[in-house]
Parts: sequence; C-alpha cells; structure tokens
Amino acid sequence: MSQSENATTNPAGSLLLRWSMIALLVCFAATVRVFDWGWNFAPAGALALFAGVYFRDKYEALLVPVLAMFAGDVGLAISNDNPDYLFHDLMPVIYGCYLLSVFLGFGVRLRWSRNLESTDSVENSVHPQPVQKWGLVIGAGFAGALLFFVITNFATWVIADPTRYSKDFAGLLQCFTLALPFWRNTLASDILFGIVFFGGYEMLKSVVTVPINSVLYND
Repeated sequence: MSQSENATTNPAGSLLLRWSMIALLVCFAATVRVFDWGWNFAPAGALALFAGVYFRDKYEALLVPVLAMFAGDVGLAISNDNPDYLFHDLMPVIYGCYLLSVFLGFGVRLRWSRNLESTDSVENSVHPQPVQKWGLVIGAGFAGALLFFVITNFATWVIADPTRYSKDFAGLLQCFTLALPFWRNTLASDILFGIVFFGGYEMLKSVVTVPINSVLYND
C-alpha cells in the first residue's frame, strides 16, 4: 500500500490530513487578517463559503471560519495592543454571519449533487456544466456579502448610541449609507479570496499526490 493510499484508509492518517488542512486554512486566513487591508477586507467570507461547499464534515466546515476569525482577532488584539478587537458587542453577530455563509455553501453543495444526479442520468456526464456550477458559487458569495452587510449594519444601528444614529428610519438609512464603502471592501475581498480558495483547490486537485477526498469533495 502506498503512502497516499494509507492516508485515506488509515483513520489516523485521515485525521492528521484533516486537521493539517484545517490548520493551514485557519493560519492563512488569520495571518491575512492581521495585515491592514482596510475595514471589512478579509478572507473569512470566502473561506466560510468554501468550507460549506467542499468540506465533507459539516461540523468541521462550521468550525473553520470560527477558528480563523478568532485567531485573527487574537492577532489583531496583540499587534494593536487593543483587546477591543477580541471582545466587542458585534462579535457574535459577525461570527454568525460567517456561519450563514457556510450554510450557503451547504446549499451550493446540495445543488451540485442534484445536478450531478440529473446530468449523469440524462447526459451520462460526471460534472455539472461549468457556468451553472460556478454561477451558484458566485451567487452564494454575493448573497453572503449582502447578508453580512444588512445584518451587521442593522445590529450596529440597534446597539449604537442614539447620538450617533437616531433610532428611526433616517438613522437606519444613515448607518447603511455610511457603511457602503465597507461593503465594497467585503465584495472585493470575497472575490479575491474566492479565487484563491476555489481556484487554488481546483489547481491543487490536479497536482496533489496525497488524496484529499477523505476531507474535501473533489468534484
């Protein structure tokens, strides 16, 4: 038995591969966050969607963006000597939004699976059409960014001091208007890191010598 085969058939090897991959993704995302790219420019949204689409274990998929965000928050708190990066009122809301992106990824995976079944029976194909396949990913990514924008800014308006945003429609509109530049950063980072994660994995599958289908889907 080769080393690569042993990694997928040996539970210990599979576990090591699984947690090595999680650690790699978490470390990458956390490290990127520590650098000053601008508000809301972060890989967490793209990572959450990627985890939801590709991770076989749903609990691990949910764990990945949470670990990445927390590790990044710790790094920001240390590098800026400011614990407010780690503990703030919006922390549960932000983390929750990324978990929603994981669930959007689950939805993409489900649609891919259904498309595989239908195309396999009708056209004897083994893959969904590329335009349809990646269209689902792009749509889910945009939906995740939009949900993040709406939910986090509504929460900001709710908890903000009335002297900052009035507790009426005008104050809510002001809050959302001022947040539009941040949403631009969210979209830009989701596009960039979406290419990194999804595109990188597509290339990795063609050259990797150790099978990773015990951890990630490979269709």
